[in-house]
Amino acid sequence: MNGLKKRGSLRRLAALGVGVASVALVAGCSNGFDAMTSTQQPSGDGLYTQVGSIQIRNAIWVRSTTEPANMTLSVTFVNTGNNDDELTEVSTTPKAFAVGITGNTLQLKPFVETRAGFNSDLYINAYGLNTAPSSWVETTFRFRDAGTVKGSVLTVPAEGNFEGIEPVPATIEGAVKEEVSPSASPSPTESGQLPPEEPIEPQVP
Repeated sequence: MNGLKKRGSLRRLAALGVGVASVALVAGCSNGFDAMTSTQQPSGDGLYTQVGSIQIRNAIWVRSTTEPANMTLSVTFVNTGNNDDELTEVSTTPKAFAVGITGNTLQLKPFVETRAGFNSDLYINAYGLNTAPSSWVETTFRFRDAGTVKGSVLTVPAEGNFEGIEPVPATIEGAVKEEVSPSASPSPTESGQLPPEEPIEPQVP
């Protein structure tokens, strides 16, 4: 998982996946407004908004069926500009215990739509996001070049059209576990054990 953001501290975890689900667009779109920061209020079910050349389409937080406070974001990003950009951070209000992005950041290629959460092995997960069912969560998206945009995103259960959409890993423990390499073994001092003492040979006068 990405730079897992944990209440003000950034903890870098191993990437969840390496694939990129993207579909080339037939034609480019307007860049829209050029403000570096903007705010979008709830409209319908999914959040639609834009900052710079990056469009955010139909963003919805989908709750885990087993851990409702853990969610994944079902969303499509469209880069309508001529240059690469990337999603570098997502945060929420109320604060989640941690928010992580597959591979640390999402790469956004020009005139390509990139999905997360559905038909994709890319994930934006929020762990420990305690909100009421079907509530709105103010979500902030930060992009490397386009800037920052805030919007209210609906939370829904993984039912109906959202059935099968789950955070991966499902829990924060699973995300943290992926950071630890199974081949790495601690040194004796790191494990709290001291190396055995070498025998001292008697001195001959």
